[in-house]
This record gives sequence, structure tokens and C-alpha cells, in this order.
Amino acid sequence: MGIWMEVRCENRSEENAYTGYDNACWSHENQGSMEMAADTQASVKTVFKSIEKDSLKNGWKKIKGEWFCPHCVPIVEAINAAINSERG
Repeated sequence: MGIWMEVRCENRSEENAYTGYDNACWSHENQGSMEMAADTQASVKTVFKSIEKDSLKNGWKKIKGEWFCPHCVPIVEAINAAINSERG
């Protein structure tokens, strides 16, 4: 049995992820890195590394341990910057 793996944007359910048909969160269009692994730990580990490398190459970013697509990265970074500036 295979194991389906893909990267999904953590911001996909937020209202700001919906900004138009051609300009929306990549997870809405299933545009994240995805791949099928065999049902072994070695295969899962290999596929995970491959997906992570492919995601970074395509503009995805890990922020505080969570994945964000190229559309949502600037939104999330702006929100985090605003929160940090309020904290002083």
C-alpha cells in the first residue's frame, strides 16, 4: 500500500487566502509538492525530504515550523511583523 504525501499551506483556511481566482492560496488549487511513498520508513523519509526540497525550490517557506505557499508567505510575514511591532 502506498502513502500519499503532500505539503498543504497552513494559511489555506484563512479569509486572506482567498484573493481571487488567479491569485489565491496554492493549496486551493492543489499546487503543493506531492508524491507517493511506499509503505516503508525509508521510503517515507526519502519522499519527505524530496517534497521539502521541491517546496523550498518553488517558493514555499517554513515559518515557525509550519508550511506556507508563495501566495500566503507575504501575508503571514506581514501579520507576524505587525504583531511583533505591537509587542515592541
